Amino acid sequence: MKKRSKYCQGKFIPTNSVKYRGKSPCRFRSSWEIKFMIFMDRSPNVLEWGSESAIIRYFDQANQKERSYYIDFSATIKDKDGNLTRWYIEVKPYKQTIKPERGKKKEQTYILESCTYITNICKWQAAAKWAQSKGAKFRVLTEKDFAF
Repeated sequence: MKKRSKYCQGKFIPTNSVKYRGKSPCRFRSSWEIKFMIFMDRSPNVLEWGSESAIIRYFDQANQKERSYYIDFSATIKDKDGNLTRWYIEVKPYKQTIKPERGKKKEQTYILESCTYITNICKWQAAAKWAQSKGAKFRVLTEKDFAF
């Protein structure tokens, strides 16, 4: 019997293709990413959006290397007052956005979680600084932010 993957991955073809900026079909790497893609595709307040269209360089302190970071999404969104804001958005599990605690975990698990956390913080700090230099905003969304 073939073991089923616990990850939800695939290709998404936007219904409102005029709003999508990027290679089609776009790829999703989690159930939260596909939900967010559907939201952006359907929302009248999202004027345009793209997937992995912004690439920035950052220094990964956990691995002591210069790396490239593909931000999950970019979008131009109209707020309730009609103001337009350019957003760069990363979708991550909440667990990866908080500093891990040692607890009763195996040492190897704790080290891996700590390295992932440090790498994410490095990426997000670089992304926030980069977005600000472009007159945009950066945000990390987790499953706790999804109300749809």
